[in-house]
Amino acid sequence: MRAALPAVVALLLGISACGGADHAEFPSDTDAAVSDGGPAPLGDATLPDAGGCVPFDAADCAGKCGQLVGRCGSVITCAACPGALTCGGGGPNLCGTGPCTPSCGGKACGASDGCASVCTGGCACGPSTCNTCCSGGACVAASTETTCGKGGGACAACTGGATCTGGVCIPPVSTGHVLLFGGHNGTSALGDTWIWDGATWTQRSVAGPSARQYHAMSALNGKVVLFGGFNGTSRLSDTWEWDGASWTQRAVAGPEPRRRMAMATLGGKVVLFGGSSLDGDGGVLDPTDTWEWNGTSWTKRVLTAPSGRVGHRMATLGAQTLLFGGDPNVFQTTPGETWTWNGSAWAGGGTASGPSARSDLSLSALASKIVLFGGSDANIFGGIAHQTDTWEWDGATWLKRAVTGPPGRTDHASAAINGKVVVFGGEILGGDAGTLPAGDTWEYDGASWTQRVVTGPPPRYTHAMASY
Repeated sequence: MRAALPAVVALLLGISACGGADHAEFPSDTDAAVSDGGPAPLGDATLPDAGGCVPFDAADCAGKCGQLVGRCGSVITCAACPGALTCGGGGPNLCGTGPCTPSCGGKACGASDGCASVCTGGCACGPSTCNTCCSGGACVAASTETTCGKGGGACAACTGGATCTGGVCIPPVSTGHVLLFGGHNGTSALGDTWIWDGATWTQRSVAGPSARQYHAMSALNGKVVLFGGFNGTSRLSDTWEWDGASWTQRAVAGPEPRRRMAMATLGGKVVLFGGSSLDGDGGVLDPTDTWEWNGTSWTKRVLTAPSGRVGHRMATLGAQTLLFGGDPNVFQTTPGETWTWNGSAWAGGGTASGPSARSDLSLSALASKIVLFGGSDANIFGGIAHQTDTWEWDGATWLKRAVTGPPGRTDHASAAINGKVVVFGGEILGGDAGTLPAGDTWEYDGASWTQRVVTGPPPRYTHAMASY
């Protein structure tokens, strides 16, 4: 039995001319120009582009019509003029009753033709002439799975079952399996490998990583990547891959040994943030570093990041990765901060209108939402340690779902498969006000929770799960 754990970036690109601590060291199972009457603006685009700029098309299009170059440097299309008004009849990109004759003579690529469009004649395909993607020097008509892209960048083909959404290749949520590895059973760390196929748990008797807890996993290119953790004595820094049949250790340098970090996959790379590591002088620190694994090597990104923390979680939705929660310092209440990662920069940090501050929750993407369940909003000095609430993130806002789900828990794990989020295990309250490892399996289909009565892994907490 375990003791109860009591502004949007606005970058206007120039138009080119043609041419804290991991608590303390407790035993292995505890870490303690708007024109009136103009066209209605379009909906805002809030996801950053490949260069890190966040489009704000509604603001750029306010009172405007036709095509123009937005603040991120790519062509955007504003609403058509109402009634008998003509775009350009009131001035460049303004609705009016007067006539307009377009002219690009002597103008740079991307400049207004004086009416409703931008000048593109004789220009190479690029951000100032194309709002989809470029193939063979030409701007494609629309992004598809074979020619996917946006912002005038090169087209790419979506592979591995990914679909093109908003000019970004979005991989499928799951290809039919969930991998579970390790954890702690209340007595010792575990090193077993289990597979959930949506109906049955199966243990795989294979050699692999050593027994551990507080590690992190995420899928990349059909494999599950595992990093680090804690074996009961030491923090670990090894990198492993599961290919569906066997484990392979990758002999690579990477992040310092650590535990209680989080990982997720975005844009063909696994991103890792935070965790607990040693400072070299016998102390403990919570690093603020961001690392990426591209399938071959680890790269440390030097950039501004969230504050150091442990017990946070990450999951990817579309073109951004969500980070929520975590414990930032010794015995302090955890932050309810919402951060996003676009592959280039971190943004956010706000705490309003979302889940309460907590750590050791679960996050998994399900269709067009990320589902959060449970976690601990307490430290070892008291508080409600086992949450039972379910929240959904749609890429911009949080919504609390009024549903009854699993008993409250922390240090559980989740992953998505076949249109459902599966949650397994965690730390739950015992009958004598202590806590116990759980061995129950639950599914959330976006509307309700259902417990699956199945035989599966032995009870545990601090394990990791990933879809592949």
